[in-house]
Amino acid sequence: MISKTILICIGTALLFAVLSMESVDAQEWNDGDGGKIKWQFECDFPGNDIRNEKIPGEQCGSLCINTNGCSHFSYFHGVCYLKKVPNGTPRQPAAGGLCGFITGSGPIGGGGVKGTYWAEQSDAGGCQMPQGDYAVTDAIALGQSQELGNLKWRQGLCGQVLRVDCGNGAIEAVVASTCNLNSGSCGVDMIGKTWRKATSNKPPGIVDCSVSLTNRNPLQGNDALCYYRPNSEINNNYYAILGVVNTGGRISSSAVASGVTGRRNNDGWFEFNGSGKPLFTKDAQVVFRYEDGSSTSFRLRDCRIAGQVQIFK
Repeated sequence: MISKTILICIGTALLFAVLSMESVDAQEWNDGDGGKIKWQFECDFPGNDIRNEKIPGEQCGSLCINTNGCSHFSYFHGVCYLKKVPNGTPRQPAAGGLCGFITGSGPIGGGGVKGTYWAEQSDAGGCQMPQGDYAVTDAIALGQSQELGNLKWRQGLCGQVLRVDCGNGAIEAVVASTCNLNSGSCGVDMIGKTWRKATSNKPPGIVDCSVSLTNRNPLQGNDALCYYRPNSEINNNYYAILGVVNTGGRISSSAVASGVTGRRNNDGWFEFNGSGKPLFTKDAQVVFRYEDGSSTSFRLRDCRIAGQVQIFK
């Protein structure tokens, strides 16, 4: 039989572990790098490492900011560990180091991103999202304000699902367009129904929001999907414009079709030119690569015809 003394010791140890975890989660994050990162002592985001480097601790957050795919970091015994951590992953208690994340990629909270009313519906420009069976029907246009951190608009964020919280409950919305690029004045611009949900029916104006990347797919289904850009040529063996959606939060960075590297347009789609050679047959392969180093490949026969641009309303 197990003695009462042993049971008491086990119970005390479990209680201490729970309290330790709660104390870590309850701690406030510290600001760093001009508000671009949040950090705290005695914690870690275990696993999901991209790479590591021996550098001074005060440089770890900056290294993450300047590393493609990095969202979180930890620092232990003189080594900075760069990580790509799924959104919403809680920090864990860990003695002797520190951990942090880039603002815009970490837990919801903190605010600072300007949220504005866009229009009652999205337009046919911007990201030119393909028509389809969308699981997420709220939509935003994304800007490049400093407060967005590593979620400042870039082509690979077209079609991603972001979580926007303006103080009235988080809303998940598709990045369907861009907002005042190169000005730094826009955060997230919301279509009518998204604005009303996020602000609890406030009149159009400006609200303070927090924004984070999710791993949710915008279209129904779990698999990545290759598409021809809406209104582009389909049966042209010499030229094609392609893109990938439903990436589970992975941000595409490049694409190669039949050995040709795609030129990325501002709408996020990749343009392939065979330079007079019929390279893009139905059996040709296209490979999309992501910022985290992974990739997805398709045969052109499997790439879907987008039809018209999806209008969110």
